[in-house]
Amino acid sequence: MKHAVDPHLPFRQLISERLDGVLPRDATVRLRAHLAICPPCRMAERAYLRDRLALRSMNPLPPPRDLWARTAAALDREIARRPSTSRRLRSDRRARRADSPALMLSALASLVLGFAVVGTQFGTSRDDLEATDDPVVALPTPFGVPTQALAFVELTPAGLAIYQTTVDRVCPPASIDCAEVSTTHRRLVAAPGELTAVSLDLHEANGRLALLTIDDMGNDTVSVVTLQRFLDPVPPFVGPLRSDGPVVRSSPVSPSVSAADRTPDDIDGTDPPASDDPPEGLPSHDGVEPSRSDHPDRPSDEPDHAPSSGASSSTSASTSASTSAPGTGLLSSSELPAVGDPLLGSPSADIPSISPVPAALQAVLEDVRVVGAPPSWSSDGEMLAFSAMPADASGGPDVYTWRSGDARAQQLTDDGASYFASWAGQRVVVSRPETVETAGAIRAVTVVIDPGTGLERLVEGDGGWLPAVDPSGRFAITWHGDLESEGLAVQPIHGALSMIEWRAIDPFAPTSLVPGDSTAGQGGGSLGSGAPDTGAGASASAEVPAKAEAPASAEAPATVADPARAKARREAREKRWASRAAEETPNLSPAASLDTSPDTSPDTSPTTSSAASPDATGPLVEGSPLATREPGGDGVPVEPRRDVAADPVREWQVRWSADSSAFGYWVTETPGAAWGQLAVLRVDRSSASIDEETVLLAPTLARRSFTLGDDRVAWVAPAEDRPDGELRLRTWGPRGYGSLRIREFDVSTGLPAF
Repeated sequence: MKHAVDPHLPFRQLISERLDGVLPRDATVRLRAHLAICPPCRMAERAYLRDRLALRSMNPLPPPRDLWARTAAALDREIARRPSTSRRLRSDRRARRADSPALMLSALASLVLGFAVVGTQFGTSRDDLEATDDPVVALPTPFGVPTQALAFVELTPAGLAIYQTTVDRVCPPASIDCAEVSTTHRRLVAAPGELTAVSLDLHEANGRLALLTIDDMGNDTVSVVTLQRFLDPVPPFVGPLRSDGPVVRSSPVSPSVSAADRTPDDIDGTDPPASDDPPEGLPSHDGVEPSRSDHPDRPSDEPDHAPSSGASSSTSASTSASTSAPGTGLLSSSELPAVGDPLLGSPSADIPSISPVPAALQAVLEDVRVVGAPPSWSSDGEMLAFSAMPADASGGPDVYTWRSGDARAQQLTDDGASYFASWAGQRVVVSRPETVETAGAIRAVTVVIDPGTGLERLVEGDGGWLPAVDPSGRFAITWHGDLESEGLAVQPIHGALSMIEWRAIDPFAPTSLVPGDSTAGQGGGSLGSGAPDTGAGASASAEVPAKAEAPASAEAPATVADPARAKARREAREKRWASRAAEETPNLSPAASLDTSPDTSPDTSPTTSSAASPDATGPLVEGSPLATREPGGDGVPVEPRRDVAADPVREWQVRWSADSSAFGYWVTETPGAAWGQLAVLRVDRSSASIDEETVLLAPTLARRSFTLGDDRVAWVAPAEDRPDGELRLRTWGPRGYGSLRIREFDVSTGLPAF
């Protein structure tokens, strides 16, 4: 008899092999295609990853050296205490002869009678059991946390569905199901083609979403969605589950719209007449606001993108802060159209729907392959930065920026070897690979570019690869290791994450006054035309404008760099690197004695970084881990127990909290893996180190995309009954840790964002 062959077995073997190394390209394509249509294999992949994470968390203890000697001595003592064999046999025979069947039956009857008496005295009758309706132990109740908006974007066949809610209560960690989140709003944005969401970045204050998607052909698209500004906070609700018994639910505020916006079926004679006049100081319902230029430095002939009625572009950074509720970014209940729009279909889970935003998903760059860090907003939400290369690999990667009101993204670099790393205030941090001719290895260098002026400065210290700078500008999480060429791009091979002192190597940080340097002390605002630093290793090319700013034009889409020009610039940088490496003798000239290193003393001038954190420009604490390292060192390891040789970090994502007190990192050893390890750590700013005693989120299995809020983190976690997992939330604060499970979203194609 021929046994049936399990069709899933070959793919599970590929899953196991991918955990141990990189699969061939054809095997990777077959595995991804199968996982997309096979929920059991996706669950098997999660199980393999959980087992691997559990095995790595175990710390095997070596046996003591005298283990065998102590074991042998204990055996000898046990044998010496035992009686001899002949004596034990004689005692056993006497015991068996003394046993009597009558005595054994009598003892058994007494035991049964005793159990019966005890049961009648202390047992509970059936009537008593039926009369008990209320539980003896009180169910755990949720506790309040600071309110913060949570967005979830899901790609549906009808378009891009944007869910918005607020979370103000969570459950104790041991009772994650004591409460549920009720989504407040759902809107739909037209999205062309079959897309898969890759990353999402939300700027809550300005209501802008940056979405990275990939189509069925493997091409990436960077898009922007501008949400309408909200006038008053929507009442959030986090209530007990239905299984917890009868509860008193807070009544949600009913949407009130003007008579002109209502349909005949919605008009009821009992409703009071609604006023069409907007509140004083707020924009009218038609979305028209007084025009105000967001970019006065732009040419006067550039067309103004004035807000129009109902358009998604009605939101602008110049809108007064009074038009939005602090910390919510949610649409006013008085601005909600009637529920049940036919274009939205039937919303699931009783989620209130509002009419779709008329403007479709605005693609700012298409048919590319996004590399480096995910697209990210600047601190003011006015500019988006990312790096990409042509989808056909005809050119190397360059950094692009998109301003509010532009039609397309504009190139910030044109060398074909620039990778977006993060924002440092209002400046862009860029990593570039440099080839060392003598050793043939690839070394990472870091530059900082001011997108307003195009001014570019080289980081003289070791910034690692793709440093993620915190909002205060003091620390950065970066990757140190070996890079390898892959066509016109580079890939991390062996390395790990570490925390470095970014302020010590920031080329735009306040420096000592140097003759001829008019930019000294201007560590904060936008620089005009300053002379370059004259410190050792600084070259004239370190401050060459990256690219002149050009007005946005719908007829002039963003283009990639010229390969010949990019090659020439790479060769020029390699020559500069070789010339700097060949300088082995110190410079004893009087100019060399000037202190041109970044000033680590407190700076009294107001800067962008110092405003974000009180200690952003304070001196390093003596004896701290970062104070004992040179600027070119590897910093403080984020994962000190990781074996880089056996399990190197190949891909990662880092996100900082708004107050720079904590950071979350997601890592994987398998390139292209959707699942990896997520953890959230606290930074001890007083000692300039990572607080290993306070782990906000222990390493856990999670999807690639996660989001970090003020005092919380949201991620997609595996679930036993869901092949694609479920959305989890964890908070920390004065009231302790809290958790929440959000199961109303389809996390297979969705991404969360705070």
